[in-house]
Amino acid sequence: MKPHAFVAMPFGAKKDSQGTEIDFNRVYTELIKPALETAGLEVFRADEEQRAGGILPDMFQELLIADLVVADLTIDNPNVWYELGVRHALKARGVVLISSGRVPTAFAFLPIARCGIPLKTRDLILLRWRRIEQSSPIW
Repeated sequence: MKPHAFVAMPFGAKKDSQGTEIDFNRVYTELIKPALETAGLEVFRADEEQRAGGILPDMFQELLIADLVVADLTIDNPNVWYELGVRHALKARGVVLISSGRVPTAFAFLPIARCGIPLKTRDLILLRWRRIEQSSPIW
């Protein structure tokens, strides 16, 4: 069974702080997902859920069972920050923060692996999830 990665990120087209429109669906399908699959992970994003029912129980389950959570902080998205907080509370290891451009980050996230990403390159993040595990400062 492959290790499991959950991607927390905005959906659809959104504007960054400079007003540049970013197609996050395209970023996911063309960059993040292929990079994680190349690294040997099974990749899932919340909008890929096919079952009926509430989104919260499925999201909590994904955040708990994932071997790796990749959180895209390119824009200030409350859902992504919430999912990142839930993951941090549930599991101390296996989080990578990614962003395109400069994103102010709370000091509590400083020990977490971070990766700046130029949106124009194909080799977004060839991750080796085994080398990314970081210890939580509270565990």
